[in-house]
Amino acid sequence: MNAEFFAAWLLTLAMHAGVLLVLAWAFDRSRLRVHLGWREWLWRLALFGGFLTSTAQLVLETPGPARFSLAVQSGQSAMTEDRSDPAAQATTASVAPARADAGPGRTPAPELAARSYQSGSVRADAPPVFLEAPLDLPAWHQILVAAWLAGFLILLARLCGAWVRLHGALRLARPISRGRLHADAAELAARAGLACPWLARLDTLASPIAATGGRIILPGWVFERFDANQMRAVLAHEIAHLARRDPQRRLVVAFACALLWFMPLVSMARRRLDAIAEQSCDAWAAQQPGDRRALAECLTDCAERRLSGRAFALAPGMAGRESPLLQRINHLLEGTIMKTRLSAPWALLASTTLLLAAMILLPGVGIRSVHADMNRPSPPAVPPPPAAPRPPQPPAPGDAGNGIHLHVSSETDAFGSKHQSTFMQTDVGNRSYRARIDGEATFTPQYDGIASLGKGASASFAETRDGVSRRIEYASKGGKLERRYFVDDVEQPIDGPVEAWIAAIIPEMVRETAIDVGKRVRQIHAAGGTAAVFDEIGRIHSDYARGEYLGQLASAVRFTPAETTRALGLVDGFESDYERRRALTAIGAAGEFDADQQALVIGQAKKIESDYERAELLLGLLPKLADSAQVRRAWLDAANGIESDYEHRRCLSALIEAGGSDDATLATVIDAARTIESDYERRELLSTAIAAV
Repeated sequence: MNAEFFAAWLLTLAMHAGVLLVLAWAFDRSRLRVHLGWREWLWRLALFGGFLTSTAQLVLETPGPARFSLAVQSGQSAMTEDRSDPAAQATTASVAPARADAGPGRTPAPELAARSYQSGSVRADAPPVFLEAPLDLPAWHQILVAAWLAGFLILLARLCGAWVRLHGALRLARPISRGRLHADAAELAARAGLACPWLARLDTLASPIAATGGRIILPGWVFERFDANQMRAVLAHEIAHLARRDPQRRLVVAFACALLWFMPLVSMARRRLDAIAEQSCDAWAAQQPGDRRALAECLTDCAERRLSGRAFALAPGMAGRESPLLQRINHLLEGTIMKTRLSAPWALLASTTLLLAAMILLPGVGIRSVHADMNRPSPPAVPPPPAAPRPPQPPAPGDAGNGIHLHVSSETDAFGSKHQSTFMQTDVGNRSYRARIDGEATFTPQYDGIASLGKGASASFAETRDGVSRRIEYASKGGKLERRYFVDDVEQPIDGPVEAWIAAIIPEMVRETAIDVGKRVRQIHAAGGTAAVFDEIGRIHSDYARGEYLGQLASAVRFTPAETTRALGLVDGFESDYERRRALTAIGAAGEFDADQQALVIGQAKKIESDYERAELLLGLLPKLADSAQVRRAWLDAANGIESDYEHRRCLSALIEAGGSDDATLATVIDAARTIESDYERRELLSTAIAAV
């Protein structure tokens, strides 16, 4: 169970429990006052019903009139890239609309990259490593779960402390050996259907209590104040507690209250349940042979003593400090008949009806992860040939200067399972393309169609070109896939040309969102080799998706020099500094750069505006930097273009430590130190240079 689902469950629980507790409070103030059985049932249902309805609503995804969907924003992060470890070859971006290992043909849930940090040192035998150490505060739902957990643990510790104190005191109780008292206890227990309880005496108690294990503990003062009839009334009251299993119920109620510590009405529910238990035991004791007045007198004496002795929250006492004693005494003296029984079939029917109604009618809360939109300009491409309006034509590649809009979100519904929604839109010249998948979708083996949809899932793909709009919609109806095709919002039959249009338009979304990227790269490579994968990458507009395809290809094959040069050309159109650096890292791991290729990589580094990303790329290239004056001069020029004093110094220090301690390099580094404004960074750089002399 992850934090998103747990936060959604807590918020749903708060709404359901709040409504049920308010209803219980309202009905408790009505004519139910003398119906102790129904009042107790109502408060128990209100206290525990919220756990059942909120859990069932999220797990079973029951329909409801309202569902509040709260967003959790996912931030951008970088991850360590280690191409020497196959397990670490899957890379992620700030928005991850797909994962390579999500299973064949399925749209996976987005995944956030792992953050890591290490020093600026570079291993000579390591591929480029890119790290980031941002200050990342917890999301609001994580703070919510942490706050709830802190409150619950505090109350749980108090509950455990009360349990330990109670049982510590019970160990000090002395068994009672009086024959008349045992005889009365055995008789009353038999009437209640119990074995004879274990009787003991504890002088520090304020009033008699019933404890787990069939024990009744009496304070020392009752033996001095009460006569035989009063002692019998006391035993009858406490045996009623044992028959009702009130000691165990108090513990369960206390635990539920600890879980619901943030609900204001929970303490009232606990007090009402305790009061109802005491009144029910009074009613049972008054029905036994004896004098009702004797029981009332016992309550009066207990009221006088309850402030001077010990009381235990987990053990039902005859006169607890929060018990409505005056009301109980009046009921006994006036002979008020309290109804403690309720019809089990009616109670079961009412419970089932109320819980089902609450599960269906009460609103729920869902937590959805919203990933940042990706707006990337399209790389230059061949202009599309003119297309006839009939039959439908495959989508044309994008023109230069136009963009792509991608939005991926996932909502946690039950125990970590996510309902994903993916939306993509491109507007290129006189062509507009929109695609949306809500829920789980399984593609055909060639990714040119939808094979099946999960429960409640849907998909649509639309293209508008030269004023003509076409749309194909997929829906799951009764476990079967249903397709509907529209031209200008008028439904049309699906024939051969339409099938060809569908087979061409769906792969566009698959490419741009990097769905099943690992499987697709292996599939394309098996059919046409590395060149075919490069051709597929050339059709992609999104920096993220291009980087994913390059990364997957680089992890699977070793590039030839010509392939490395072509791969570098595919990176040239990237806008994102992070994606550019990540893609170049992947290419470098698939084959060593020669001097000319290193010059191309350094040229790419000069296009990176982020000081951190440029420094990481240069540091990754440094261990295998060609022994060429032209390449070294280009590397230094790129490093000197870094504005951050820290990143600038880090690059120059790494150059010296990597063996660049010749006079010309040292002179260049010392001259570059003049541009560093930070006294500390300048001193560190000069110290490194002096140590290398």
